[in-house]
Amino acid sequence: MENGFGNGFLLPAGPLREPKKRLKNVDFVMQSTLKPMAFIHLKTQQKQPLDYFQGQTCHAVAGIGKPSKFFSTLTDLDIHLICHPFKDHHAFVAQDLNFKETHPILMTA
Repeated sequence: MENGFGNGFLLPAGPLREPKKRLKNVDFVMQSTLKPMAFIHLKTQQKQPLDYFQGQTCHAVAGIGKPSKFFSTLTDLDIHLICHPFKDHHAFVAQDLNFKETHPILMTA
């Protein structure tokens, strides 16, 4: 993701809540500023429009202070969610993303 990592440092020195290496364990992140812009596939860096997951069921994973805001944004995009809220700054491990259902995983960056 171009310009999506700021200075590359974790809070409080930079904008990141998780190390960039964590991104290898998710399928997509939602690129956003004040409003969503696109979905970016993490392996291919291919951008997808916001209607890409419309009508589909997806896992929504958030380790932020107010995960409900992220979930609401996805719901507003007509994405059917299986929500997985974690504590703010959760130290994710691969097991956190092992779900029975093989739906796409959408996660905050």
